[in-house]
Amino acid sequence: MALSKSFQKGQVPMLCQMCEESNEIKWKCIQCDFLLCTKCQKLHKKVKSTDQHTIIDIKDISSHQQQIKDKLDLSNIQCRIHSEHNCFLFCQSCEVVVCPLCITKIHNKHTMVELAEGYQLTLKSMKTFNSEIEEEIDQNEEVLSELEILKSSEDRKYKLEKQSILNREKKLKDEVEKHTNKLLKELDQRKEILMQSVNNARKRSQKINKDLDLRRKNLNQALNSNIANQVFNIYSEEKISRQQRIVPASPKFKKLPKFVPGKNVVQDFYLGELKESDDDQKIFEFKCLMIKQFKTEFGMVNNLVCCDDRNEEERGRIVALDKTNRVRWIYTGNPDINKKQTMKPQDLVATKSDNIIVTDNYHHMIHILNTTGECIHYLNTKDQLGIHFPFSLDIDSTGTLYIGCNTYESEPNEAKIYTVSGF
Repeated sequence: MALSKSFQKGQVPMLCQMCEESNEIKWKCIQCDFLLCTKCQKLHKKVKSTDQHTIIDIKDISSHQQQIKDKLDLSNIQCRIHSEHNCFLFCQSCEVVVCPLCITKIHNKHTMVELAEGYQLTLKSMKTFNSEIEEEIDQNEEVLSELEILKSSEDRKYKLEKQSILNREKKLKDEVEKHTNKLLKELDQRKEILMQSVNNARKRSQKINKDLDLRRKNLNQALNSNIANQVFNIYSEEKISRQQRIVPASPKFKKLPKFVPGKNVVQDFYLGELKESDDDQKIFEFKCLMIKQFKTEFGMVNNLVCCDDRNEEERGRIVALDKTNRVRWIYTGNPDINKKQTMKPQDLVATKSDNIIVTDNYHHMIHILNTTGECIHYLNTKDQLGIHFPFSLDIDSTGTLYIGCNTYESEPNEAKIYTVSGF
């Protein structure tokens, strides 16, 4: 019985908050936060102090609250440079929000638009960024997949080739034991180098994925936040991140050599040899094409600069160091070339696929190394490209190689610069 009385008491209609008599509530004054009957609503609108108040139908209360919630607050965006000022315009030229001081000191004569328009432009750009990151993640996932397939395939191949060597060892027994151990050691070293390269590429790809995923989350969070300050901040951070070009790891590596049995003669070099597969020859086949030639007034072009990074080694070899300054590997030239001439490196540059290009000015040669110091290709620029005395190198973001050359002593000072594609 007590519960029934309580229930009935809870059902008593609310009275108008002005007249406190009528229970026919149909209106609400937003400013006064009063629920009104129709009669009081009319009186409320006639009062001079409240005639500008917003009065809405109680059926529209929820939609009105949602409109207030959705309304973008552009009145309190603090300037990132001048913290004592708020931003009130958007510089379309620089794509940043600006305060009065920004305009006078930095953005004078730039194209300005209202914050609301700038906000929409920023949202559009961020959506584009987000789509591009999604594409990069998909591409990186494909690289990771290829790396996994390569690792699995090369593991199986390693076991098969090792077994082939051991089977051959059985036939030649003690006479070839020394050479067998030599081949196994070489294969193990090659496998270790390959797996190290694959693992490094995997770690790099995973790190790229992690960074891209974080940027995507930040963009999504900003896009869903409806907080202008956060949107502009995340957009600025993303612009800075995008200036740092992301180059996906290459899933292509120089694979393990194949064991080819030798003749059944008791000599150490007839046990067999490790031979590169035909697939590797196709992967590391370079097709270089000279694009353009520039004539200068100098006797030699000894310095080309596209950026601040530049490495030189003029002592007959290339030495690579690790982070602790210990020697990782040393390259003294390709054995096929060294039979006829000694390498004399002049300049080097790294490509976007992490290969290293080295010039040998004296012999008109270019050597292409991978990150483990192996020569994966070389070419005679004089015979193959018509480029004499390749001296200095640089490469731009499109992969175009710039070669600065020396001249013959009998020629005038008109050293040439060539642009070459294929790298």
